[in-house]
Amino acid sequence: MNKVNRRQFLKQSAITIAFISGTLCNLNGCATITKGDSLPEENPETSEGKTKGNNKMQRCENCKMRARYDNNPHSFLSRAWKWHIEWCPGWKSYIKSLPEEKRILVMKKYG
Repeated sequence: MNKVNRRQFLKQSAITIAFISGTLCNLNGCATITKGDSLPEENPETSEGKTKGNNKMQRCENCKMRARYDNNPHSFLSRAWKWHIEWCPGWKSYIKSLPEEKRILVMKKYG
């Protein structure tokens, strides 16, 4: 077995983390906002945030990984999803698009 030095280990770890996070986004249809997409805009009639591509926000609402987290928050995939939402631009846009009351409930539940 070959010994791996610290630099090689860190490089391989970074590649693995990038692969896993990319796979999570693609598998669950993550609503990641791309350069050409719009951010949530306020709708004064309903006071709810809306997006031109509103189905992107529904992806976070109906996410399979989120449902998995709700069923068993201690599983490996649930922990990976929890880590993913800490930096995911789609999740951040989803949170901003929610009405204030629902945003508070979601933030309490998922941190």
